[in-house]
Parts: sequence; structure tokens; C-alpha cells
Amino acid sequence: MKTPRVVALFLAIGALMAAPGCTAEKPSAEPHLKAGKEFLDKNDVPEALSELQLATQMDSTSAEAFYYKGLAESRMGMDMRALKSYNRCIQLDSLYARAYADRGGLRVMARDFKGAIPDLMRALELDEKGTGVNAFFNLGLSQFFSGNMSQSIDAMNGALRLNPKDGDALGVRGHAKLALGDTTGGCFDIKSALRLNSQLTAQLGKPPCP
Repeated sequence: MKTPRVVALFLAIGALMAAPGCTAEKPSAEPHLKAGKEFLDKNDVPEALSELQLATQMDSTSAEAFYYKGLAESRMGMDMRALKSYNRCIQLDSLYARAYADRGGLRVMARDFKGAIPDLMRALELDEKGTGVNAFFNLGLSQFFSGNMSQSIDAMNGALRLNPKDGDALGVRGHAKLALGDTTGGCFDIKSALRLNSQLTAQLGKPPCP
């Protein structure tokens, strides 16, 4: 039986497209991702965001591209857009520690302390070395404002282990100690924080220290 002329034509086109050297390659998002990261390193955030938007449009499955897009959006003050980008990053890669850490940081800035806690704990669980200083501090602050003083002290201990001269961490830990009745330890931390010019410590209130 003869093949109908139209079908034969389509079969010929299909064979031609399948031939070596005739397959159309999908443009890679990698050059845009690389350029976006380089612009971020140079603190040229608008150019970074432009490149990273292209990267996510060209590859909607790249968790890394969505993470850096969120980072650029956050630096531009576009917090809601950044939150969506971090959400998408985590949907694509549930082990992306920095996305949890930065999403938790955004929630702290929005005073969603209870929402920030699980994100920050997950970030530290996945990559304490990579997220540690900021994640420990934001976790300690979130626990403090959630009324969990013992957990706040534990988190600030982690922050201070990585940076012993973190005056804000000392100040929050000091106020948490005072809330638990440890006047000596609390006042020692607060005085140390004030010597390090911690503005946050003063904003937390005047402590009953001599």
C-alpha cells in the first residue's frame, strides 16, 4: 500500500530534523545565571536581576537561578517577589539551605517570627557552616520575640561561637537571660554589647543593671 503523499512529506521532514546536526538546541540559561551572579558580586543589583529573570525564564527548573533571583529582589527591596522566588527554589530543591535561611530572614524583617523559626532551623540543619552566623542570629531573635528565652539563648550561643564580637547577639542573649532571672549573666552580656556599640541592645529596653 502506498503511503499518502502528505504523510510521506511529514515523515521526510521528521527524518530530516532527526538527522545529525539538525536538532535545534534549547538556549542555555547558564550564561545569564553566571552573569547575574557576577553583577551581584559587583553590587550592580538591577543588572543582576535582569540577567537572573532571563535565567529563570529560560530554565524554570533551576533552583539556583530562582535563589539568586530572590537574592537580587531582596536587595532591591522587593520582598514579596523575593519570597516567591525562594518558595520556588525550595519547591525545586528541598535541600537548598541558603533559600531557607534567606526566606527566614525576610520573615524576620516582616516580624513573622513564628514563621521564620522553622525556616532558620531547617537552614542550620542542612548547612550550619554556610548559613550559620545570620541564621543563628535571626533564629535567636525570632525565639526571643516569640517568648522562647531558653531557645533564644541557645541560638545566640551559636551566633557568638562563630562571631564572639557580635554585639547584637550579646544584647539579645543578655535580655533573654534577664527574662529568665539571670541578672548577673544578663547584665554582663548587655554591658559587653553596649561596649561593642550595639544599637539593637539599647532598643530592647533599659535593663535593671548597676
